[in-house]
Amino acid sequence: MTEINETTPYDDVFQTEVVECPKLIIPVINEAFHEHYDGSETVMQFENEIYLRQQNGYEGKRITDKSLCIKRENDKRGTSYHLECQSVADKSMAVRMYEYDTQLALKDKEWTENTLTVRFPNSAILYLRSTKNTADKITMILETSGGCVSYLIPLIKLKDYDLETIFRKDLYFLIPFWIFVYEDKLRKYEKDEAERDKLVQEFVNIIKCLQESCESGIIDEYTKCMLIDMSKKVVRNLLGNKFPKVREEVENVFGGKVLEFEARTIKNQGKAEGRLEGRLEGRNQYLTECICKKLRKGKDINLIAEELEEEVSVIEKVYEVAKNFAPDYDVEEILKIEV
Repeated sequence: MTEINETTPYDDVFQTEVVECPKLIIPVINEAFHEHYDGSETVMQFENEIYLRQQNGYEGKRITDKSLCIKRENDKRGTSYHLECQSVADKSMAVRMYEYDTQLALKDKEWTENTLTVRFPNSAILYLRSTKNTADKITMILETSGGCVSYLIPLIKLKDYDLETIFRKDLYFLIPFWIFVYEDKLRKYEKDEAERDKLVQEFVNIIKCLQESCESGIIDEYTKCMLIDMSKKVVRNLLGNKFPKVREEVENVFGGKVLEFEARTIKNQGKAEGRLEGRLEGRNQYLTECICKKLRKGKDINLIAEELEEEVSVIEKVYEVAKNFAPDYDVEEILKIEV
């Protein structure tokens, strides 16, 4: 059996968002499929590995970005969804979506006497890049001896949104990819300091809005930290060494300037001590939850440190406590001991 690894750093960010903060995907599903989930639903995530029979007879393992089911209260079956993140539109995506969907449908098969029922998931694609010629949907038509069946795959194009719409519709999931909106202007930002300052201010405003959303209870501290961390990863991968000035200044927004903004807010509100403690607690909880997730997958301290981009010494204290709570790794109990 061969393994076909088609993931990218952006797929990894996409998957991390769903795994770490599954509720974030609900507004995206509402947007793509015109659903009306309110966030109280249960999100069940499935394995993202599928196996495809190739023409040469070998089975190839492929990785889907995310397959999940959303259940409302008293809904026994729920509704299945398959979501993919794509940096560039290409015609082969339709074929891959069909391959993925058929395999996912077979996992949800049901026999009734001599009838086999397979349930295709509701599928959608998030396009990080798009043009005016990028379609709004892909149409799948299945011709069978019993007639034709068709279904639609909606395409969510990042460039179709502005920040006001993203925050109004709670589409926080899209924020880590926001640097893609400015990709066509990166050369100008690199050369022009005034234009670069405008871009940096845009990201400062994003951080402020995230902080306000956190303070108002729309998202929690853990989600805010995760979104900032994932944003930094996307910026690093997209800008690399090609746009060092832009990269450095935008990354500063996710680091020093964020802390300066929070410190200024604390000072103005006269809550420096309480907010500082709250930030430290939020950071500790975020780190503990990440380490526990890695431990459940059997990863050792060095690999965990590498994947979280932290020094071993930073996570060692949490790791030493958490490993005693195998195999469940109860975060709340671990945090009690850490305190």
